[in-house]
Amino acid sequence: MELFLQNKLNSDGKLDARGLAVIALHWQNDLVLPTGKFGFFAKEIERNNLVPRMDRVLKAVRAAGGTVIYVNVARSADSREVIKNSPLFAASAKVAAFVRGTPGVQVIDALKPEPEDFEIEHPRISGFFGTGLDLLLRARGIHTVAVAGTATNVAVDTTVRDSLQLGYETILIEDCCCSSDPSFHEAAMKTLRVLSSWVATTEEFLARITLPSKS
Repeated sequence: MELFLQNKLNSDGKLDARGLAVIALHWQNDLVLPTGKFGFFAKEIERNNLVPRMDRVLKAVRAAGGTVIYVNVARSADSREVIKNSPLFAASAKVAAFVRGTPGVQVIDALKPEPEDFEIEHPRISGFFGTGLDLLLRARGIHTVAVAGTATNVAVDTTVRDSLQLGYETILIEDCCCSSDPSFHEAAMKTLRVLSSWVATTEEFLARITLPSKS
């Protein structure tokens, strides 16, 4: 068991950002801000200093020539596309969270997407299910993805699992993730530390990124 828990990058080499994408999950007003419809996440996001840390990650990946992809929850005002077979889906529909055309669905100003970034909407739990994420990654020659966002035990967990099954080297930036409760985060991490290609802190991840050469 100890062998699995020592899940680090297999070599001392660097990460070539040209083949790297950050999947930024749910950095949206309805979830990150205390006033949002899912604002019960805000306390943990603030306590763990996630927004400034995520800002560093995104800026570094962009500067190194990598790809940034925001994966956002979004639905119509009448929630007609929402399958209410889960308490999570039903609750989000009940409070009208993440409705297209409202401020709540937008990425927070502190992490506002740049023109070269991508934004993808997803209808279920994983960032890959029912989206063009896999197609976008393959079209851009991406072979390594770094996942960060909320919630660790829901969208982060399922997105990491799908990424691995689709064949991507999958990095989980553990201190850029949280759940609504610390116990949920840690419970998910016990499994994700075994599954992920590499579990890294922000500092460990940034130390591996190769900046483009100046010629």
